[in-house]
Amino acid sequence: IALTLTPALCVLILKREHHQPGRFFRGFNTLFEHVRGGYTGGVAWMLRRGMIGALLFLGMVAIAIYLWRATPGSLVPDEDQGYYISAVILPDGSTLERTFKVVNQVEQAIRSNSANADIIAFTGFDFIGGGFRNNAATIFVTQKHWDEREVKASQLVGELFGKTAGIKEALVLAFNPPAIFGLGTAGGFEFYIQNRGTGGAKRLDEVKNAFLARANRDPMLGGAQTLWRATVPQLTVDVDREKAKALGEKIESEEEFDLSKPEELHKLAEYLGNGEIMELQKEREVNILAISWDLGLWTVVVFVLLLFVLKKLAWTPWLEGIHRRESNIKEALSEAQNARNQAQLMRAELQKEMNSAAEKVRQIMDEARRDAQRAKDEMIVHARAEIQGERERLQREIAMARDQALQELWSQTAQLATLISSRAIRRQLTVDDHRRLVDDAIAELRNVETNGGVRLST
Repeated sequence: IALTLTPALCVLILKREHHQPGRFFRGFNTLFEHVRGGYTGGVAWMLRRGMIGALLFLGMVAIAIYLWRATPGSLVPDEDQGYYISAVILPDGSTLERTFKVVNQVEQAIRSNSANADIIAFTGFDFIGGGFRNNAATIFVTQKHWDEREVKASQLVGELFGKTAGIKEALVLAFNPPAIFGLGTAGGFEFYIQNRGTGGAKRLDEVKNAFLARANRDPMLGGAQTLWRATVPQLTVDVDREKAKALGEKIESEEEFDLSKPEELHKLAEYLGNGEIMELQKEREVNILAISWDLGLWTVVVFVLLLFVLKKLAWTPWLEGIHRRESNIKEALSEAQNARNQAQLMRAELQKEMNSAAEKVRQIMDEARRDAQRAKDEMIVHARAEIQGERERLQREIAMARDQALQELWSQTAQLATLISSRAIRRQLTVDDHRRLVDDAIAELRNVETNGGVRLST
């Protein structure tokens, strides 16, 4: 069911669009942020002041120790819960009439105090021992509001003990209910002893007493006890029907004579002439396989009516609800399937657009590479042309500089030749003079090549 309904429920609850939270949730978020900020700020403040934190911790420890010492040390302290319980126990075998009379006396004692509000009595119910007995009764007494009375429930319990102490026919007990049901000094466990052999009630009583004596010697047990007693009077009545008929007495049949009713028991006791009958048990064989046709017919009729009512009031609305739920689930699943198909279509379209974009990017990159290569080639050609032009310009400049240097050289050579000729004309040259003039001319030429000019000396 979870695998089927959870996705559909998510589709119904979760929306595709994002909405801002409502005013209440925005206020809650703001308040939560303020509280968290205050808490973190307080923790940070306390961490920076460790001595204060240590003193506060020691103070809390001291308060805990004080409360531990001041708290009552009992298991569960008694509390005034606004009511208390009273148990009335008469001698074994007492009739309900005697129990009713004693209960009336106890009720009069309870009503004598105006602090008590209501009384609920269950005659025949044994609250302490459990079960139903003619010689026992349980009374629940409620008190007025705490503001309308000055006495506590525990004081009323003690008062009831004093007022019922004069009742000789029964033992009257009263006690406050435990503060926590199941926890108290009377809590524990119960068990049963069953006699499966011979000896009857006497033998069972002997075993019971021995068992309780052994259990009470155990320090782990707070006290073992039982309210069953083998000395309860019992009476077995055997009726001689033939003699009763001979005497002209009418004997009622088992179906007409109900021994479970007190008035029938009283009638039987008067018939037998024994007014001290305390308890009478009736046993008869019951055929568990016998079928009562009238009861079976009524059972079938009630069953058919129940089916009709369930069909009209429960089955049909339940089926309609199931069908509506099924249709809602189918619609939700259909919407989820449609949303899934749309998502797949959108995914395919996005994938197609992404492929197209990738193809465009590849084309743009190829075109950019081609443009870059073209620009590179153009730049190389242009650079080569500029280098070639610069080379030619430099060659021309070098040629022009060389021609100019040669012209200057020839001009200086001519000047030197003229100077040499003028010197030679002035005096008669010897061989050494010729050699010296040649060396000077060679030195002048070297200076011209080095400094780009001619240094003349006279």
